[in-house]
Amino acid sequence: MNEPGLEKAMNTLQYLSQDSDARRLYEARQKYLHDEASMLGRLTEQEINNLRK
Repeated sequence: MNEPGLEKAMNTLQYLSQDSDARRLYEARQKYLHDEASMLGRLTEQEINNLRK
């Protein structure tokens, strides 16, 4: 495996498969990031600018 990104992902998956608490936290964070991206994707440019203020 010569691709650093792929190797890092494989190492992360291996770690998470061995530690249920770490996996739960990882999945919760991924859900939060996904939900946030979905929310921001629905906002207009004006709404985004208002959030920055």
